[in-house]
Amino acid sequence: GAAADDEVSLWLNTQTWAILSGVSDPERTRQIRDIVEKRLKTDMGYVLFDPPFKRFRPDIGYYSNIIPRQWNYIHANAFKFAAECEGGFGDAAYKTLSLILPINHDPDKTRAEPYTFPNYYVTDDHERMGRSLFGWFTATCSWVFTAILEGMMGIRPGYDGLMIRPCFPRKWKEASAEVNLRGARYRLTVRNPDGREFGIRKLLLDGREVPTNEKIQYAPAGATRHIEAHL
Repeated sequence: GAAADDEVSLWLNTQTWAILSGVSDPERTRQIRDIVEKRLKTDMGYVLFDPPFKRFRPDIGYYSNIIPRQWNYIHANAFKFAAECEGGFGDAAYKTLSLILPINHDPDKTRAEPYTFPNYYVTDDHERMGRSLFGWFTATCSWVFTAILEGMMGIRPGYDGLMIRPCFPRKWKEASAEVNLRGARYRLTVRNPDGREFGIRKLLLDGREVPTNEKIQYAPAGATRHIEAHL
């Protein structure tokens, strides 16, 4: 993964996790996003690394011996989606999600059901280009579900309360979600009339305005809370 390497000088996971973990500063985040788009993007998501291994490397092992040599590992794409939500890049998050959703790809090409995530898509110059392998064998589903609920809708449960922190594509004007937490029900509506990606301007709890940067205390079991967030 070093810049001087002639094989695999750029890994997707190390870039996205720098953003997801909060380690990357704004300037480094900009550089990360630029290089990932330039070197790793394909029509079916983002490849795991570039350039690919040319031969088996005993010091590397498994990843250097997979045929085909280049593929879109969908689980790693889910990390990218989550990282973009964490960074407040709503448009980019929506584009990443759209690229990997199985319903957006021809099942005759992928050989996968259009309602299930595969493990990866073949993306190099290979006779099975576009084919999915290991269908139903991935943790992508849980990561995408969590990133939609906690990242895009911004429903973030913590130990001592619920933080609301949505990240939207600009074209979304409104979306709603409902979750059950600790025996109580929470109904959230996010309104985005001005086409913003991130940053709550107003937060309402059961019709009453509350601070946007404070956690909402958990309701008693059996209760229902109505939350409205304005971007």
